[in-house]
Amino acid sequence: MVFLFWVLLAAIFVTGFFQIFYLVHSVCLAAPLPKPDAPRAAGQERVSILIPLFNAASTIEHCLESILSNDLQHLAQIVLVLDRCTDDSEALARSFERRFAAREVSLNIVSLPTPQAGKVAAMLHGGQYLASQTVLLLDADIVLAPSALAELIGFHARCAQPYSSCLIYPFQDPTRKQTLSSHIVCNNRLYRQSVLQLVKNRHAVANFPGGLQLVDFARYRALLADGFLEDLSATYQVLGTGGSIPILPRVLAWEMERQTIRGLFLQRLRWTIGAIQHLPVQIRTARKQPTLTQKILVNSYHTMWEFQHYVIAASTLAAPFAGHLWYVFLVPLVLYSLQIARSVYLTRNEYRNSPAGIALHCLVFPMVISAALIGSLVMLLKTRRFFFGTSLLFRRD
Repeated sequence: MVFLFWVLLAAIFVTGFFQIFYLVHSVCLAAPLPKPDAPRAAGQERVSILIPLFNAASTIEHCLESILSNDLQHLAQIVLVLDRCTDDSEALARSFERRFAAREVSLNIVSLPTPQAGKVAAMLHGGQYLASQTVLLLDADIVLAPSALAELIGFHARCAQPYSSCLIYPFQDPTRKQTLSSHIVCNNRLYRQSVLQLVKNRHAVANFPGGLQLVDFARYRALLADGFLEDLSATYQVLGTGGSIPILPRVLAWEMERQTIRGLFLQRLRWTIGAIQHLPVQIRTARKQPTLTQKILVNSYHTMWEFQHYVIAASTLAAPFAGHLWYVFLVPLVLYSLQIARSVYLTRNEYRNSPAGIALHCLVFPMVISAALIGSLVMLLKTRRFFFGTSLLFRRD
């Protein structure tokens, strides 16, 4: 027990260092966000959109409607790749074919050949149908702002980099009342984007956000690795070779997040197994960074995404048994709450938050992520094929 006590104290110290590091650096973040970029110049290359789709009947209509809300002069085509869909995803997607055709944009719907499966395979297969070098990779649960295409393309051209993205916040349906569970879930994305991602972006070590990225597809194809965290695999390869992924510090897209604690738990089962696999790569990538700040930030990836939640859960539960050091064990929870408070302030104009949801997020979210770690370790006792082939883990409830 004494040994575990000192191990937990060491974990509190390490986690606290990263938490304070982000708090200090986030104070320097610019607010408000920059004004929209100018429209693209005449003659600039039009882009294609590639959407891998797995049982997304509940989200694909919102996604395609949001694309239609944009100025489609920027768009060459849309390629939508069906990956083992067993719901109404294909029928819903095909109902948009005429609407895009009327705007002189082709919506090409193709199926991933069996036995191939997964997001990476769907993107590689869809790449065979692309009509442009620059491609917007879009998840089927992303809703674009009406100015997203114009602003993203302008930003991408000015950066003169193979890859770029923007901020992605949780989607709030104005016709649907937000629940406490949805606030518990969504405050994490707000925090990851408004604090973690912006601080990393300021020091040129931002990560691919996964749901939306504008890429030179020929170069991006070479980054893809077989796995379920293709965005993280690609990020480490870019940063490890001296590249960067510029993030436009504007909210131009929203993701339709899980709405229940159960849905969050199932999602994090997948994410945790990927995090375990990528931890050695993170350490190697951090060593290659040229500055100490960049080394710290790259090493912070899994610390801030998962490890700090394990420490918060363990130390908070241990505090009543810590004697006169009880307050030390509450430090991770207090520092995380301060980070969330900073996130709430930065996103106050973009997301209708709930005081109860904010407080419950700080208490409940670390416990759910810690439970997902236990579940992932149990899943590791089974084969990897079984783990990733379990469709239950992809449910959005």
